[in-house]
Amino acid sequence: MKRLILLGVAICMSCVLALAAPDKVSNCYGRVVDEQGEPLIGAMVTVPGTRIGTTTDIDGNFQLKAPVDAVIKVTYVGYTSDEKRARGNVGDIVLKPEVNTSMMWL
Repeated sequence: MKRLILLGVAICMSCVLALAAPDKVSNCYGRVVDEQGEPLIGAMVTVPGTRIGTTTDIDGNFQLKAPVDAVIKVTYVGYTSDEKRARGNVGDIVLKPEVNTSMMWL
C-alpha cells in the first residue's frame, strides 16, 4: 500500500513540475567570428537575466536552449558585445574590436 501511495505522489509531482516548466524553448545555435571571419574561441553567449549561457568551441560554434524570442548576448574580451533574438540558427555573429582611446600613446 505504501508503494502505491508513493507512486501516486510521484506521478502528481511530475505533473506539477511539467506544468511549471517553460512552455516554449528554442534550440539556438550559431557561430561567433571576428571581422576577418576567424572564429572567436571561448566567447560568452548568455541570456541576460537568467542563468542560461555557454561558450563557443574551437570553431566559434555555440548551442544553447533559450526561451523563444529571448535575447542572447555575445561578449568577448577586447570586442564590442552584440545581441540577437534566440531563434534556431542565428548564423554568424560578427564582433568588432573595441577601440580604447584612453590607452593610445601620444
